[in-house]
Amino acid sequence: MNRRADGLSGQRQEAVAREGGGREGGGRERSRKSVYLYVSALFLIVMAFILLSYMIQQRSNTEISALHEKNTTAQQHIENLQEENIQLREENDAYKAKIAELESRINALNNEVDALKKIQDALWGQAAVNAAGEINDDAQK
Repeated sequence: MNRRADGLSGQRQEAVAREGGGREGGGRERSRKSVYLYVSALFLIVMAFILLSYMIQQRSNTEISALHEKNTTAQQHIENLQEENIQLREENDAYKAKIAELESRINALNNEVDALKKIQDALWGQAAVNAAGEINDDAQK
């Protein structure tokens, strides 16, 4: 039995040695798996950060494009208003010149009216004198 017990204990020792060796090999394999898992997780995190960075950049680009478009529209509106302002000033100056011309014509016409009134008054005065003279001549006759 001793032999048998020795044989069994020898087999057990070999099995234990294999298991111990297997554990070391299994431990190495586990640590390799852990390293691969850790590296994979880091790679996924880096890829997630790259994707997040890309999305933020695209959002910023979209906002910048929208602001640029608004700026361009605002500048165009300002240019249109400036052109309209220049046009209105030119029209205003033309109207002022026309008003000045019409006022001078009014003044000339008023002067002419005053002169004609003086002539009319003189003619009425002369007509009155002539009429009074005829009345006197008729009264004397």
